[in-house]
Amino acid sequence: MFSVNRKISCFLVVFALLLLSAPVSSLPGGIGLDQTAGGGPKNVAKDGCTCHGSDPSNSVTVIVDEVPFAYTSKEEYTLRLEVIGGPDKGSGNTGGFSMEVDHGTLSAAEGFESLVMNWDDNLSTLTHTSEGATVNDRAWWIKWTAPEENTGKVTFWVSLNSVNGADQNLGDMWNRLTFHIPE
Repeated sequence: MFSVNRKISCFLVVFALLLLSAPVSSLPGGIGLDQTAGGGPKNVAKDGCTCHGSDPSNSVTVIVDEVPFAYTSKEEYTLRLEVIGGPDKGSGNTGGFSMEVDHGTLSAAEGFESLVMNWDDNLSTLTHTSEGATVNDRAWWIKWTAPEENTGKVTFWVSLNSVNGADQNLGDMWNRLTFHIPE
């Protein structure tokens, strides 16, 4: 039989392994880019919503609507972000997103100021608010202001998640999209 000290040692090893494998918790109040301090990705918009599962899911589709074929310098464009698929909506939170652009600025579209915000006042990033995490249609309207003339191609990165409202990460799904708009 095992000694008491050996049983305690085994228990502590198993307990430590369970703590290390625990998922990173989700953030219904929005999320910024660098989440490495909490065990998350370096850039959520580019790397994904790994707090809602380790890998992107083909059961979730990221849609960005109203994207221009080419942009005009300094013009404002209103875009619609939406996530389709994933778990059934429960009560409470339904989804969220993290977005980044390499040129121009991002902001909430008119009427969506309480649902969308810049992370840490960084105008190249956008995320959902606590209220925005509860939208029934899992969709958000945003505004992108195009950059100066002769900037060239603009790249957008967006990760969206579809959640079941269970206040846990189990059953949540996410996917990501990168796209470009030429000048």
